[in-house]
Amino acid sequence: FISGGPAAPGKQRVYQLLRDNGMEAPRLSRDGQLLPPTAQEQMWRTARILGEFDCRELVALASTPDVTVALTAAQDYLKHLCHAGYVCVAAEPTPQRLTRYRFLASKYSGPRPPMVLRSKTVYDPNLDAHVWREEVDHDAF
Repeated sequence: FISGGPAAPGKQRVYQLLRDNGMEAPRLSRDGQLLPPTAQEQMWRTARILGEFDCRELVALASTPDVTVALTAAQDYLKHLCHAGYVCVAAEPTPQRLTRYRFLASKYSGPRPPMVLRSKTVYDPNLDAHVWREEVDHDAF
């Protein structure tokens, strides 16, 4: 936003910040509209807050009117976070309850969620590194 129009020669332009989004650039659609957080962002933030949870609790508390987290997405994300060491199994499943997970605070790398890529690797944008890769069984081919 430029205040006062174009600057005359030898004059300063004055800028005013209309909205401070913090360190992270906002996610925008092609037409410039602000996008809601992703399901992985919602789950990452919620898991850190809860500390210990099961899939259904994570789905219920991470879902918002703008972002609905699917149970299968939560199960897959937790499976990969467990492989990468961000969460651990706190209690094995029984016929009465689901697997309970515990978020490992010592593994918290920053506000951006680790991403599960199509190649079934976990990439942590806070560390700018792939933190887990699925082992390929070469004997299966």
